[in-house]
Amino acid sequence: MELRINQQRSYAAQPSAEDDHPPKDPDGWFNHAIACYTTGAYAGAVAAFTTYLVWVPNDAEGHYWRGLAYQRNGQHWQAVLAFDHCLRLDPEYYAAYHQRGLAYASDGQLERAISNFSKSLALQPDHAASYLERGTAYLHLGQQAQGRVDLAWAAGSEDGAVAAAAQQRLAALAQMEC
Repeated sequence: MELRINQQRSYAAQPSAEDDHPPKDPDGWFNHAIACYTTGAYAGAVAAFTTYLVWVPNDAEGHYWRGLAYQRNGQHWQAVLAFDHCLRLDPEYYAAYHQRGLAYASDGQLERAISNFSKSLALQPDHAASYLERGTAYLHLGQQAQGRVDLAWAAGSEDGAVAAAAQQRLAALAQMEC
């Protein structure tokens, strides 16, 4: 999963003893939300990001992370709305386009997914995960040629996990043709 993280923030990877008390400021809420997210407490992360965004409503990164938490919690439409808000604030946030594409794909809206993966690639042309997911969506729509092109690009990427997934999908496609 591609994550864009503000380098000026420090994230608490694990909840601390202070997490028994509500945070007192926006950074505290953000760090609490990250701690919830990293420990798999996605509903708690959504709630904490929502509180954070009351304090800092124009933070694209906060909306992005809330979208990720919604997505992990299986709330794809809420994720789409969070990514929409993120992209209104920062139209060049390529990872938000990618994640919104995943949310659309999870809901079976493959044309919209492809559009979002394409927007991600327009902003970040070497984003291998977007090639992988766009190629997969093309295949599901029966657009074999374009799907193969994207999967081949992803299979040759330096991202080992993405390359392996693309190679597996290409191998499965080749077996289906035999």
